Amino acid sequence: MPEELQITLCDQQAELVREWEKHFHNHSEVEVRLGDLLDVYADAYVSPANSHGWMDGGIDLELRSRFMAGDIETKVQRAISKFGSVLPVGQALIVETDDEDIPYLVVAPTMEVPSFVGMSSNAYKAMAALLRAISKFNSTGDDAISSVAVPGLCTGVGGMEPRVAALQMYQAYLHWLANDD
Repeated sequence: MPEELQITLCDQQAELVREWEKHFHNHSEVEVRLGDLLDVYADAYVSPANSHGWMDGGIDLELRSRFMAGDIETKVQRAISKFGSVLPVGQALIVETDDEDIPYLVVAPTMEVPSFVGMSSNAYKAMAALLRAISKFNSTGDDAISSVAVPGLCTGVGGMEPRVAALQMYQAYLHWLANDD
C-alpha cells in the first residue's frame, strides 16, 4: 500500500462533490469538499493543465495568480520542456512553487490542448499519474508531500460529466492503493 497521503478533493461543482462522496466515503484519508481549491491547506496543489503547461484559464489561471511570485507558469513549461515540450496525458511532474505555505505544484495534464475530452479516460490517466508522481517524489528525497489538494479532472473545459470523472478518479485511486498500475 502506498505511503500515507491525505487527499482533499475540492471543487465548486456540487454535482461533482456529490459523486466523489458516493465513491470515497469509506476512505478516511480522502476529504471531499465543496469550495475553492485555493482555500485548502496542503503541501501540494494539482494543476489539471494541458500538455503544454499553458495556465491561462480555469483553475490553472487561479493557480498561476496564486503562485505569481514564483513565476509558476514559466517553471511548469521549463519542466515540461524536458519531455520535448509536451507532457502527455498520463504523465505528471512536480515543481517547486517557492511558496512557504504550498511548496509544490503537481502538474497532471487532462488534455493536450484545451478541448472536449468528455468521452476519454483522461480523468483516470491524470489521477493515476499524479498519485504515481507523488509516490515517486516521496520515495526519492528528503522532502515529502503528505497532503495534496485535487480539483475536478476533465470537468471544466474538458466537459466530462461529473459522474464519469468521479468514477475514473476513484478507480485510479483504488489501483494506486493496490499498487497495481
